[in-house]
Amino acid sequence: MFVIQSVRRALASERNGKGEEFRSLAKMPEANQNFAVSQDTFVSPGKCYEVIKSSLTLPPATAGSEDPYPRALDLGAGAGMSTQILWNLGYKNIIAVDQSREAWDNYVDSQPKSVSFLHLTDNEFLDQFQKESIAPFDAVVVNFAINPTKAQRLAQALLKPNGRLLAPVNDIPDYWFGQSYILYDSNGHSINKKEEFLFQPDVTEGTCQGYWCARKLIDRE
Repeated sequence: MFVIQSVRRALASERNGKGEEFRSLAKMPEANQNFAVSQDTFVSPGKCYEVIKSSLTLPPATAGSEDPYPRALDLGAGAGMSTQILWNLGYKNIIAVDQSREAWDNYVDSQPKSVSFLHLTDNEFLDQFQKESIAPFDAVVVNFAINPTKAQRLAQALLKPNGRLLAPVNDIPDYWFGQSYILYDSNGHSINKKEEFLFQPDVTEGTCQGYWCARKLIDRE
């Protein structure tokens, strides 16, 4: 059986570093194109990464902050494309989380100590985050479809007071065939809404529908 390790211990073991700059070898797709990078991971269409760029520009540094670099969380990091966008925006302290690590291992060839990958589902990460009182984030990106209530819950749990969470949210709760990007503040309030998209669904939801939901989560024993 897979045992969820302490996130703090996992972060410490991951941060051995291999390079000073983060680099994913995954290529930026065209605006409306996506493609598979492993048997269970797709790179999102290029227009999705443009939304990340425009929605999560780096906040001003806080004088006297204990954390010298803004912190970002990348949920459903896949091959590291969204992690790359966050790094390029100036977030140099990043935790990337995915329930499969195949795409990450195949495409990320430079991972500095300040970027960590955790082989967990988002629910597993959130559980450990709350148990271990891990520091909250300035920015959170979700790279799979989720319901509005979950987006609000994640924003309230994970963000610093002035942080922002960007997620593709189901236009109709529990309907997994149409989403819009919504930007949330730390209170779970919607700040902005972008055009419609179609994402892989949240496979941890019991109401999940479609091909991806029929697949079992990757065996991580």
